[in-house]
Amino acid sequence: NPSVNLGPDTLTCGIQNILLNATNIFATYVWSNAATTPTIIAAQTNLYWVQVTSCGTTVSDSINIVMDTFSVIIVSLVPTDCGANNGTLTIGSTSVYPTTYQWIAGASGTNPTLTNMSDGNFVVNATDSVGCLVTATIPVVCNIPTIVISQLITPNSDGKNDTWIIQGIDQFPAARVKVFNRWGNMVYNASPYNNNWDGKPDSGS
Repeated sequence: NPSVNLGPDTLTCGIQNILLNATNIFATYVWSNAATTPTIIAAQTNLYWVQVTSCGTTVSDSINIVMDTFSVIIVSLVPTDCGANNGTLTIGSTSVYPTTYQWIAGASGTNPTLTNMSDGNFVVNATDSVGCLVTATIPVVCNIPTIVISQLITPNSDGKNDTWIIQGIDQFPAARVKVFNRWGNMVYNASPYNNNWDGKPDSGS
């Protein structure tokens, strides 16, 4: 009489090619994927079964194969401003199993949420509850603050446009602002610039 044993249910980390063998002498085969060969290759998560018929007797067996493939995903990201540490990152996992995290570069600890972060590459190990491990690198690029330079200055002490305003300059405390007249002479020079130039020639600081 024919016999068949596909083995115990199996879980693998990642995609693998698993040989399922139901070979018997003078037998015919019907697999769950419609194959009629003595063996097949299982390459994805599925419940596989086979019916083996020989000498008028049919036997069957099945095996449940789970190939645990998952990735680390970005749940939310607020990039930091360039030169600052005000970014926030939260990661997650596509695994169907509970997942833990260990930051190994760019940050430390096991919290999937990072706060007060800078820019750069952040590397994390994600391990699900069945022991499968994925390492992911998450690049974070900083935001360059928008600079808006006012084209108007009317220093008449009426509280409107009395000084030259550069919106966003406060994000660059090391910046130096120089103003030149039409003849190429420098009339103002300051670092940092505090949006306080009133249009008068001044060497600044």
